[in-house]
Amino acid sequence: MHTLFAQQRLSQYAEAREYVELGARLVTVQRLTGLRPPDLHRWFFRDPRQAQFGRPPNAVQWYTLANLLQRVDACLFAAPFQRLITRGFAPKAALLNAYRGYLELGLCQPRVDFDRAVDLAGHIAGLWLTHTAHLIVLTCPLCACDTLSTQGLKTPLDCPFCQLQSRYPRDKRVRVHFPTPVPRQLAMPRLGISAFCPGLSQPTSTPPSFSRRAQR
Repeated sequence: MHTLFAQQRLSQYAEAREYVELGARLVTVQRLTGLRPPDLHRWFFRDPRQAQFGRPPNAVQWYTLANLLQRVDACLFAAPFQRLITRGFAPKAALLNAYRGYLELGLCQPRVDFDRAVDLAGHIAGLWLTHTAHLIVLTCPLCACDTLSTQGLKTPLDCPFCQLQSRYPRDKRVRVHFPTPVPRQLAMPRLGISAFCPGLSQPTSTPPSFSRRAQR
């Protein structure tokens, strides 16, 4: 079909738009979509100041030297990504869904931006930036949390979630990043006729009286 090339290019632009909306840099969008930098500048980075430049992230070095909150955030993204890949999701779909789920956690200051997430996912699945998987998601035998570790290990070393539990009572930064959830007040279920007549379940200032004396 004569429109095949146009359809492929439009799907590339639609894919690039999703990455840009999540804060991806130009080099990251280029690697994921295959679009040329001039095309990306024309459609998404018309202001040169919006196109961030610099060295691409290196997940292996970064995760080894990262602090506790950064490693915990990396695991919160990496574990759903690995789970989606195992269930047969396409790598890019798993990347987008895992990162959006990470953002929906509502952390006060997320430590993993989209470029870092792409780098982590690439080193887990052996895609995009590398042809070999260097990281793996393992389950900690002590806390049963999924945590990142170096490829080749059977049990994770220095589980960040175990460290998080021990530091939570005495580290204010950890408590600010992961605040204690406020218990929700569950609404009473509507039973009987009140389920079909919502007005009957609303309390009034003066409850009705059905005695004959009150009706006189």
